[in-house]
Amino acid sequence: MSASPRRKSLAYLLLLVGGFLGAHRFYLGRYRSGAAQLLLLLVGTSSLSGAKLCRGILLLWLLVDIYWVQQQFDASEGEDDSERATAIPPTEASRPAASDTPATRLKNQEHRYMEAFRQGDLPRAEALCTEAVELARRLCGGPGEAVVSHLVNLAEVRRQLQRNDKAIAALDECMNMIGQLRLPDSWRLRPTNTLALVYAATGRPDEAEALYKRTIALAITEAKGGSTDAVVRALNNLAFLHATTGQPLKAELCYARAMTHLDKLATAHGEGDAELYSNMLNNFADLLAARRDFAKARPLYERSLAIQERSCRGISTVAANAHNDLGLIAQELGDLRQALVHFRRTLLLNQICAPDHLKNIANAQRNVDGVSATLDAMTYAARVERNA
Repeated sequence: MSASPRRKSLAYLLLLVGGFLGAHRFYLGRYRSGAAQLLLLLVGTSSLSGAKLCRGILLLWLLVDIYWVQQQFDASEGEDDSERATAIPPTEASRPAASDTPATRLKNQEHRYMEAFRQGDLPRAEALCTEAVELARRLCGGPGEAVVSHLVNLAEVRRQLQRNDKAIAALDECMNMIGQLRLPDSWRLRPTNTLALVYAATGRPDEAEALYKRTIALAITEAKGGSTDAVVRALNNLAFLHATTGQPLKAELCYARAMTHLDKLATAHGEGDAELYSNMLNNFADLLAARRDFAKARPLYERSLAIQERSCRGISTVAANAHNDLGLIAQELGDLRQALVHFRRTLLLNQICAPDHLKNIANAQRNVDGVSATLDAMTYAARVERNA
């Protein structure tokens, strides 16, 4: 499951103060329509013919968006699956049914908690997911594949809520049920990875490392020795653990393995999980930049940005992170004008994609102000020297 925390009140605030820029649509992940509204504004404020018409269209569109924003936060049973965060492949409990059967009720409950998770309402997602687990138990008459699937999702929600003891309890039950039902080892992949994340977050790195290695083995087995997103994710998680526990050489080896799989995936299938790939590239680049190996770090950040450009036109918090780090590298190398370009892009992307993350916005603003002040001082000094 991949949360995208969003609040209705903030969406309406962005519509009110920055709707003409498409800010509310960027915030809700509708990048193309947000870009269209921004384009209407640019044409509408220009001297081009049709400017007045563009302003009129934009105004009408924003009036419609008052109702559209509300619809985005209503649980929609007819929502296209491509717009919904999906934690697991559809199970028997999530296939369409013709009438109001227990399977249909379970499917509807799954849609409700996935929608709450997508909107970042984790407490509501936990409550709805708990109900889904109980519905699955009644549907299966006890242990069953549907119960396992919803238990894994419940554990992930609880992990993100930092209710780690409850997350571990759900995962223990899940693993026991997998053994009881004699399900294939592929069913152990997600709960093993989630348990490793819990252990890593609670200061149990040795146990987390063992579980991450188990996750890698399961992912490679499931891929039949090939390359999949699951393999890249597992290697990235272990590498990040090594990096954060003071083992940079081990981390670099893991990232190098992940890069090999990423290259194979890009060659064979084009782009897959863009957010996963960009995060992994940023993480690897961070490790190299920390030891000042800028020559190797910079191409990784640039590749991350290229993936985000193809995926979402470069409008994401992942892209903001890459621009910020490229700005820091340019600053270290004395290229202040290039640093300012990256810092300004970081500030804009944070304002659009994560306006409630005030600390990130403040840091980006400080970087912009600091570099701008330095450039102004250098320009003034050069002017004084010429006139002397």
